[in-house]
Amino acid sequence: MIFREVTERKENERKLRDALAEVEKLRLELEEENDYLLTEIRSKRSHIGILGQSPAIRNLKAQIDLVAVTTKGLRQISSALMVLKKVSTAALS
Repeated sequence: MIFREVTERKENERKLRDALAEVEKLRLELEEENDYLLTEIRSKRSHIGILGQSPAIRNLKAQIDLVAVTTKGLRQISSALMVLKKVSTAALS
């Protein structure tokens, strides 16, 4: 009887860990999609009001796009590091 209860408890714990891992995976996917969409919105808005097609204006627009992409990349790295910290902390507990 006790053996069965322990087995059921272990199985429930495993299912809970699996579910939490799936939730974390989905959360990260949503964060990435959100970052992408925010970057797209900022990119579209960042060029509003900048008129002209001269080489200097095209260069300015390219620099704005580069900063938007770099900012997104930094956020993704930061998010991944936070997840790694949580996982390693949980594993050590």
